[in-house]
Amino acid sequence: MRLFFSKSLLLSLFGFTFFCCSTVVYEDQLINSNHKGNSDRSSNIQDNSNTVDSIQVKLQIKQIDTEYFIFLIKMNMFGDSWVISPLEKEYPYGEMTIDFDKNDNFVLLDSINEIPNSIYKSDPLWKKEYKVIKGETDLKQKIRLLSNTDFEVSGHIFFMLEPICKPYDIEFKISNKSGKTTVKQTE
Repeated sequence: MRLFFSKSLLLSLFGFTFFCCSTVVYEDQLINSNHKGNSDRSSNIQDNSNTVDSIQVKLQIKQIDTEYFIFLIKMNMFGDSWVISPLEKEYPYGEMTIDFDKNDNFVLLDSINEIPNSIYKSDPLWKKEYKVIKGETDLKQKIRLLSNTDFEVSGHIFFMLEPICKPYDIEFKISNKSGKTTVKQTE
C-alpha cells in the first residue's frame, strides 16, 4: 500500500509539472537571454550553443533601399529543440510573439516569412496539429520606413524553447540615425 501511494504521488507530481509547463504563466517565468553584443547591426543571444536543447538567436536589419528594409531573426536550434511558429495562432501553450512599440516611423508589411517553412507537430493534449520551427530558421519581416528622421523604437520577442519548456524574453531597439537603420538587443 505504501509503495502504491508513493508511486501515485510521484506520478501525480510528474503530471502536475507537465501540465504547468504546458500552461505557463508568462509574467512569473520570464528570463532574459544572455547578451553578447556584436556590432550596431546585430546582436547574438546564446545559451550553451551547439549543445542539446539550446538555441542561438541573431537579430539583423537588411536595408533594401531608402524606404524598405527587412527585420531578420536568425534562429539556430540544437538537439531536439523547437519553437512554436510565430505564424501559429491556435496552439494555446507558448505562442511566439514579436511586438514593436506603437510608432509613426515605420509600418510592418505582409506577414512574417519563415525560411524554411514551419513543420507540423502533434501533441496528445492538443487534438490538432500545430506549426513549429526547428534547426536553422530565418524569420523575416518586411518594414517600410515612413520617416527619414532619427528615431528609436523598442521591440520584444517572446518564445518557449521546447521540449525543455524554457521561456526566452528578448528586448531590442530599432534605430535610425543619419539614415542608417540598425537593431540592437537591450538588457
